[in-house]
Amino acid sequence: MKKVLLSIAIISVSIISNAQTQGPNSPAAATESANGCLACPGSDWVNYTNAEANDNTNTTSGLLAHPNSGPGGAFFSRYLYVSNFGFTIPATATITGILTEVKRNYSGGSVGGLGVKDSVVQLMDSLGVRIGTNKASNTPWTGISTYATYGNSSDLWGATLTPAAINYSGFGVAVMAKNMSASIYTADIDHIRVTVYYSNPVGTNEIMSQSSDVSVYPNPATSEIFIKNNTETIQSITIFDAQGKQVMKQEIKNNETKLNIGNLESGIYFIETKTEKGVERKKLVKK
Repeated sequence: MKKVLLSIAIISVSIISNAQTQGPNSPAAATESANGCLACPGSDWVNYTNAEANDNTNTTSGLLAHPNSGPGGAFFSRYLYVSNFGFTIPATATITGILTEVKRNYSGGSVGGLGVKDSVVQLMDSLGVRIGTNKASNTPWTGISTYATYGNSSDLWGATLTPAAINYSGFGVAVMAKNMSASIYTADIDHIRVTVYYSNPVGTNEIMSQSSDVSVYPNPATSEIFIKNNTETIQSITIFDAQGKQVMKQEIKNNETKLNIGNLESGIYFIETKTEKGVERKKLVKK
């Protein structure tokens, strides 16, 4: 019986250590293509920052009847870009899938017809360039605001995705809507969120800890920080920048240490502390 229980425990540890997720995360930035250009093709998104939160407040794009177009308007929208999702994927991880959810509906128009559909649902790289497969669905939007899902835990969207690229503030999603009806419709988007699935090549003693044993203070900090583990001896401390690049590493054998971070540029960093029980990750703001 003990051998059976031990085997089960080892299997459980392996699952935890290899399959991990972050999200769903909301964007901290939103804009549209050709912002402010009245002569540019596609209909404007109004109040596009409304797509940053699930609060029943929409960003909208008025779509002319298909296939009409005119100055500042068309039967399709401009690109709605959302980015800066705040991911902190470990630099050693392998991305296995991306799930994007768009909470949207249509309004106006008349009953029936093809109505509003996706034209583009695509990932953006760290430079804001659309990459990979266009996941636009041919299913018409409904009049009720609901999340539509694109991708899954094993779908890389036909793109090469690295932790550094996903952690970067420019990584995001581009959405374009189109009106396939003879009536004028409005495309409404309330929220866009992203979940990242990844595997981390860690052993059974390097499981990402979900505990709160580690303290980092002061935070925000300017020149030095103290890192303390209340229960375990810290073996090493590694600091990564927001792009997942290692900027500092120190081997120690203590429960508490002081680090000088005065030479780091202002911004967001992530501190990994390793003990015999695993690795815990904390966010640090450098002023």
